[in-house]
Amino acid sequence: MNKMPYLLHLKHVKVENNTIKSIDGHDTRLLLKRLATRLTVKWDYKVTDYTLKQIILQSIPSNYKVVAAPDNNETYPSLLDQYTNIQLTEQEIKDGSYSRWIPANVRGFNTASNSPLYRIKANAPTGSAYASLIAVNDDDSKKKLNYRVYLGGNNSSDFNLYSNTDYNYV
Repeated sequence: MNKMPYLLHLKHVKVENNTIKSIDGHDTRLLLKRLATRLTVKWDYKVTDYTLKQIILQSIPSNYKVVAAPDNNETYPSLLDQYTNIQLTEQEIKDGSYSRWIPANVRGFNTASNSPLYRIKANAPTGSAYASLIAVNDDDSKKKLNYRVYLGGNNSSDFNLYSNTDYNYV
């Protein structure tokens, strides 16, 4: 889903001069929120003797939640929900950029990840979303490089992907 749809159903209102008003004529303000996270990933892969062959977005929730139901740790969706992996096509990898709407995946913070060097699997909360970039050696296809990039906020300890938010990774 590359274009996030919006649906607004208002039964008892009228529209005057591009303003939504109640039947009584009072101004009615609405806060519109996207149910999704806009994820944009860009890369410029130039490693001698290795070619980037696969990019996979992993641990992406499968379903959008109209109302988030955080657990005791203030994370959502539940680890028992459905998750999916998104594998980019060969053409998308050549393009050097990929963007799409995904459901929110709020996993929390980990202060042990206090710099980008510590934003690793051991410090990522369970269920955190990440991108895997896999490169293959040009001479020996058994030699591979596998990079794992955890998604989340700008702070290296933030592993949250909130709805109604744009995330850009370069």
